[in-house]
Amino acid sequence: MVDPADDQSWDIAVDKLIRLTEVGQLKWHEVRLQLRPLMQDFVGPQYVAEVEGKYIAVYEYSFPSESDEYGKFTSSMIRIEFVTSAGEPVWVWPVSKGRRQLLDAVRRQGTDANQFLEAFLADYV
Repeated sequence: MVDPADDQSWDIAVDKLIRLTEVGQLKWHEVRLQLRPLMQDFVGPQYVAEVEGKYIAVYEYSFPSESDEYGKFTSSMIRIEFVTSAGEPVWVWPVSKGRRQLLDAVRRQGTDANQFLEAFLADYV
C-alpha cells in the first residue's frame, strides 16, 4: 500500500518519472516559472509534464547560503512540485534521492541528446 506520508513512496514515484522520461513515455516541456520565496535565480530551464491529470514541475534553483567555514556563497537545489496549468505552485514534493537523475533525464530529453548520439555515431561504429 502506498503511504503519501512515507518519503520512500515519493522516491519510488521519482524513479518511475525517471524511467518514463528515459523511455520517452513522458514528455516534458520547457516553461517559465516565477521565482518562489527565498530563491535567488533559476539554474537552467524549468520543465513541466502532465502526469495522471496533475502538472509536475522540475527545476534547479540557487539561493544564498552562509557558513562559518566558507562565509557567504550560493547553493543550488532541485525541486519537484505540483503546479497549476499556469505554472503556479501548489505543493512541493518531499526531497527525493533521484531528483538530480530526474532533472538530468529531462534535460537530456529536451536536447535530443540520445538522437544526436545515434546519428553522430551511426557511420562510425
